[in-house]
Amino acid sequence: MASQLTVFIENRPGALAEMTGVLAEEEINIESIMVEGEHDFGFARIRAHPIRDAERALKDAGFQVRKGDVLTLALPNKPGALHHTLETLAEADINIENLYGTADGGEEPELVILVDDVQRARDALGLDA
Repeated sequence: MASQLTVFIENRPGALAEMTGVLAEEEINIESIMVEGEHDFGFARIRAHPIRDAERALKDAGFQVRKGDVLTLALPNKPGALHHTLETLAEADINIENLYGTADGGEEPELVILVDDVQRARDALGLDA
């Protein structure tokens, strides 16, 4: 099962670089990242390898970190693929809390999806545990 870290950060110049610097110093690879900011604070959702080391390093550096299970899913790079996946989850009454992903040219897009029940979502999509 895949995991992501939610890291709470101040919304100020350099705060994100401080967070990524902690991971770089520990030679932890950031596989995917999504950052959102509000007035004074924001957060980064990160998939990193190794995830346990990333969690430890960030906590040791004073960051507030929450680890949670997520669904990672490779999709065909064609119109309607995302819609079909989201429709399948909706039909299974799975709530999507957040989603981010990328498609790099001819590569298969990969999504990272935070849902209310990862195992039910995997079962609905026919994914192996």
